[in-house]
Amino acid sequence: MVVYLKKDDKIHYLSGHVVPQVGNLFVDMLTMTLDIPEEDHAKTMAGFQKTKESGDGKPFSKTAYSHNLKLSSENEADILIHCKPTIAKQTGNKYRFFRIEFNPSKANLDNLKKNIDLILPGGYAKLMKDGIVTRIDLAVDALYLDATDIVASHPKIKVEKHYAHNGVIETKYLGAPSSSKQIVLYDKLAEIKHRNSKKGKAFKIPVPGEKIFRIEHRFFKLGCTLKDVASLPNPFTDLTLIAYPGSKSTKSQDPLWTLFLSACRFEGVPTALNHLNAERQEEFKKRLDTEGRSDWWKPEAVWQGLPLAINKIISVKGYLPSLPSLKS
Repeated sequence: MVVYLKKDDKIHYLSGHVVPQVGNLFVDMLTMTLDIPEEDHAKTMAGFQKTKESGDGKPFSKTAYSHNLKLSSENEADILIHCKPTIAKQTGNKYRFFRIEFNPSKANLDNLKKNIDLILPGGYAKLMKDGIVTRIDLAVDALYLDATDIVASHPKIKVEKHYAHNGVIETKYLGAPSSSKQIVLYDKLAEIKHRNSKKGKAFKIPVPGEKIFRIEHRFFKLGCTLKDVASLPNPFTDLTLIAYPGSKSTKSQDPLWTLFLSACRFEGVPTALNHLNAERQEEFKKRLDTEGRSDWWKPEAVWQGLPLAINKIISVKGYLPSLPSLKS
């Protein structure tokens, strides 16, 4: 049984290291398409035009659709909508008449509902009910960790890719880019700083004071409704995440140990062990078990938050017209 101590509003292991805290599951990206009956095509395109004229939507460069609007403000991540595809097929998949791409966790959903209600016949409610999810990113954040603290593995995924900055891993991809599923693990603070540094980027995100490790599963080419996403198998079940939070901060730091952990992150544990002689292999195998912390990572508990995460997107009230006050 793992024993914890609480001090300074944080939970610690007996070793003194802070126990990572995993937040609630949320949707970090959502792309949906929707079939619109032919008799409503003109009405939908007229809705795009009115939204453009009102200033609520800004046109952007041409895509596979003839009508393209950005609904987001300067204080939001991009919300992109499209209608009337200009090509019937691409790689064998038929385009639906309407498409939306946005990050629900960074969008003003009430304002989005107001705009979609004015554009689409059936409005936001129809989009959420009948829209087909083509991509959804499901994510959680773990506080007090970064990518260099973690050794990650998945028995069913062989293709891995790493992105590093100045020799330090900031992002790890599990799964090929062309596949229908991909796990992405990354240092959220590094990602925020990189985005904020881009020239012309109006939407700046405050940089948190604590380390944040983003754990994200991306579904591509799903082909189901948003409500049906809740019935998918838990994609985090086979993901093993072992933290070594004290490997870089101990006073009696062992350079060979930190190099070994780095090799584990880049090459996997079996390959990293092959760099050592037999005696060191046995020693480091024991250290992997005794110093590694996996009790904080509970995939079943994470997945229980999916219905609430989806409901936050579906059950949006929007902006209701204010009623005149009654005078006595």
